[in-house]
Amino acid sequence: MGAYGGKDYIDTIPIKCEYPRSQRFDVALINKDEVEHYDPEIRKQARWRNDRFWNQSVRVAIEIKYLQLGDSLSGKAADFQKDIEKLTNYQRENPELPFLGIALICVQSDAFNTSPFCIGESVESSGGFPLTGIFRHVVTPSSVLTFIA
Repeated sequence: MGAYGGKDYIDTIPIKCEYPRSQRFDVALINKDEVEHYDPEIRKQARWRNDRFWNQSVRVAIEIKYLQLGDSLSGKAADFQKDIEKLTNYQRENPELPFLGIALICVQSDAFNTSPFCIGESVESSGGFPLTGIFRHVVTPSSVLTFIA
């Protein structure tokens, strides 16, 4: 992101955790081409509770889950689906901005049935990765499966 702000700027990197404040993605890459600087008049109109620094647009967002022995498969599947919905909603709310959403679930054992996570079109048949879209990755000890959500 580089310098943020007017003459009293903050020099920062574009990678953030639990960002932006409105969405709280596990990992987010700020869209450096769309940085909005602090403006007290806009702050009053928009009723921001804090500086604009905490709600910049996101170019890439990653949601991460881990499925381990003892976890509820249906519970993790529901949580993973919520991550997909969060990424999809962000993309819908900001259609004019490029956005890449990644939902990642790491599965501890091949003994788990991973089919509840394998929803969407397989990337192998999709023609590759576009610059925007929502992807889900299922990582097990023996494979990495990727789907377009």
